[in-house]
Order: sequence, then structure tokens, then C-alpha cells
Amino acid sequence: MRSRELGYNSYFADVGLNVDVKLFYDEITDMISEPLRNNQYIASNSNASRFSGTETQFDWRVSAADRLRLTYAYVDARSSNPLDEPFNARNSGSAGWLRDWSNGWNSALFYYGDDALNGYRFERVDTRIAKRIALGKANLELAGILQQRLDNQPTTFVDNHYDSRHVLYLSAELKF
Repeated sequence: MRSRELGYNSYFADVGLNVDVKLFYDEITDMISEPLRNNQYIASNSNASRFSGTETQFDWRVSAADRLRLTYAYVDARSSNPLDEPFNARNSGSAGWLRDWSNGWNSALFYYGDDALNGYRFERVDTRIAKRIALGKANLELAGILQQRLDNQPTTFVDNHYDSRHVLYLSAELKF
């Protein structure tokens, strides 16, 4: 793999804004990407892929308690094997709000979307609520994350459907 990048990263302290922009051009050569078959599999290193585009992120600390984050990526993917091309969304991004409510409570609300991952649009909202509890020199964080799909599309392939458009995760993290 050969990768070329040109980036700009800056922090504007007077407004609490971090900006990160990257242009990239990646090439993968001598790649094995033939589909697997039970009756016949002939692997070769004859495939190649190229990815070019840009990634941008804005992280703005609006106040001591609030942060806003915006991301966007544009990826132009080309492959010698046409089956490899749809695995990259051309346009994708996210928007989020993170809040420290004090007393160990914090939350996050994020929107994620892309225009066509394997030909299917993807849109989801994630909500996270967490409580940090001090345990002597250690900290315990209990969190709940609700992911809500906004689209009615499969995930990557037509057969990949969730039975439910929402998923709930619970987590516990101990730092010591």
C-alpha cells in the first residue's frame, strides 16, 4: 500500500475550535480480492484499488460544558475488481453534541449518514448517557447507548437486515 496525504490541523484557542482537513491518495497493489468459492478458488495478486478524497473534522468547544463536532468525508474509490468498489460510501459524515452535565453525568447525541454504502443509504442517531462514579483512586463509568436507524435499508448487503431499527447497549468501565 502506498499512501500520500496533505493535511492541515489547527486549534483556534480564542473560539475553542479545532480544525482538521486532509487530502489523500491511497493505492493498494498486488491485492488478492477474488470471491471465495467452495468448488474453485484461484487466488492471484493481480488486483489493485485506489482511493482519493478528503476528510474534514471540526471540533468546537462552545462552552466549558458543551462541544459540537462535525465530520465529512468524500472518497472516490476505483478497483480493478468491480466487486470491491461498492464497499466505500462516496459521501459520509456526522454531527454531534457532547455535554458535561456535572456531578459525573455526561451525554452525547450523534447523527451518522452516508449516501450509498454498497448501494444503500445509511442514517443513524446515537444517544449516550453516562455516569462516572469515584471509587477511591479508581473511577467507574456506567453508560447506556441507544442506536436508532433512521433509514429502512440493509446494512451493506441486501440480506443484512436488523430485526429492530434500534439497539441498546449498556457498558461499565473501570479505570484504576
